[in-house]
Amino acid sequence: MENKLLGGSTIKSSSFLIIVLIMVINTVLFTLPEKRKEIVYTGIYNDTNSPKEEKIVYSDPLDSLILTSGVSQKWYKRTTDKGKVSISLRLPSNNTLERYNKFVTNILRKLKVKEYSVEENRKNSVTISFKYRNNRSINISVDRNIKEKLHLEARVAIVIDDFGYQWRAKHVQGFLNFPVPITLSIIPGHSFSKRIALKAKKLKKDYIIHFPMEPKLGSIEKELIKLTDTTSISTIEYMLERAFLEIPGASGLNNHMGSKSTSEYDTMDRFFKVYKKYNKYFLDSYTASTSICREVCKRNKIPEKRRDIFIDNSNREEDIIKSFEMGIRRAERGEDVILIGHSKKESYETLLNLVKYKYSYIEYVTLEEMFN
Repeated sequence: MENKLLGGSTIKSSSFLIIVLIMVINTVLFTLPEKRKEIVYTGIYNDTNSPKEEKIVYSDPLDSLILTSGVSQKWYKRTTDKGKVSISLRLPSNNTLERYNKFVTNILRKLKVKEYSVEENRKNSVTISFKYRNNRSINISVDRNIKEKLHLEARVAIVIDDFGYQWRAKHVQGFLNFPVPITLSIIPGHSFSKRIALKAKKLKKDYIIHFPMEPKLGSIEKELIKLTDTTSISTIEYMLERAFLEIPGASGLNNHMGSKSTSEYDTMDRFFKVYKKYNKYFLDSYTASTSICREVCKRNKIPEKRRDIFIDNSNREEDIIKSFEMGIRRAERGEDVILIGHSKKESYETLLNLVKYKYSYIEYVTLEEMFN
């Protein structure tokens, strides 16, 4: 005898109805067309490299995120075999494989994909595997072999000034072992300048000379190595030689203070006429809007860039975060950004949390990489 349910239905008939209902729901879910989101992509599509604008509709956010990041359709191939999707990206060789890996994993982050595996196949190829949308298996193969150019999401260079005063401090050792690429800027002529430079070199960190220059306010009288409006060319030669001997292997130089010096054409012209012999780059800390360093560097054929944002004019954590995030927003708009901070406890602790957690997806580079 069959057990009765409410309404007089039997267990057998109700089970049958449930099965039918599940089949109907599955049919509706998997046969209805996927909601299509319209995205306009402007890029280079043909082999003649002549730009043209074309309106394309993508139904899959994965496709749209890749193809609206500057990747040309001729470099992109998608195939499906037994439910497994394979995407092949043949990309230009002007970016490193590591940078392309970061490019793809940033896209996965935007798609909220948390688990993926990366396998380096050979020098110029990598495969990234993950599960996505209805648990589909997807492989993205990146092959770095095209002689064209692709400009990816911008990079962020963090420069930390004022090393040389301390050695044992936790923040000094922390910056020497920072988890993302940064550039240490070391003032010559201080107790620990050479020691920090040698340690940074051993750890294969990027570092530069933080050269004291005369400010409009304040004083650099106590500095052993410095530039003022009365410094002669012969003295500049001596001071630069001493600075590079004390900080061997420095990849470049930026100014410590210097709002007065960097605004004086004659002073900077004397300095750069000597400095250009070292074949190094110059970072203008841009302590004065009247700086003429760009003009003088160009005349002397010295690679030059300007600091974009000082991130720790205040020691308050919320102020450091706010300044740092200004730089991140600019990078996400496609601008390379140079941030300058200082060797102090508050800056170290705040930056460490930002680069390890909230902004771990950003591509951080050294100043030397930014110039290259």
